[in-house]
Amino acid sequence: PSVIIQQVTASTQTRTNRGSNSGVFTNTALAASITPTSANSKVFVQVFGTYRSDDSSTSGALSINRGSTNLGHSSRGLVSFFVSSSFNRVGPVSMGILDSPNTTSATTYTVILARTGGPDSVYFPQSANEDPAIIILSEVATWVLARVELFISFIVMLM
Repeated sequence: PSVIIQQVTASTQTRTNRGSNSGVFTNTALAASITPTSANSKVFVQVFGTYRSDDSSTSGALSINRGSTNLGHSSRGLVSFFVSSSFNRVGPVSMGILDSPNTTSATTYTVILARTGGPDSVYFPQSANEDPAIIILSEVATWVLARVELFISFIVMLM
C-alpha cells in the first residue's frame, strides 16, 4: 500500500503553439513544483486538458519533463495524436507517470509539446483563455516508509 503525503496542483489557460521544428519538444505554460519529504518517495504526475491539431495530416506529441529530462519517449512522448482529415481536431488529454526523483529538493514538472509531422500547428491547451489544462503532483510514500515517518513524528511530539 502507499500513502499520498502531499499534493500540488497548477493550471493554465495560456496556449502553446508548435508549428515549426518538427519533432522538437518545447515547454508549455503548464508546470508545477514539489519538494519531496523523502528521497525514497515517488511522485505521481497527472495531466488533464485538450489538444488541438490543425488539418493536413498534422501529428503531435505531449510529454512531461522533470527538470530538463523527458520522462516519455524521446520522439513520441507519453501521448501522441494524428489528424488525417482536412479539418482541425480537438481531443482530450489524460496522461500520467509515476516518477522516482530520488531527491528532497524542489522538483519541477513541465508539460512539453512537439509537432511530430505534417505542415500545420499543434496546440496545448487547445484554445487560449477557454479550456484550462491542469497538472497534479502527488508525493507517494510506500506504506512502510509512511509508517516509519509517522512513528518518528510521534516520538518527536512526545519529546
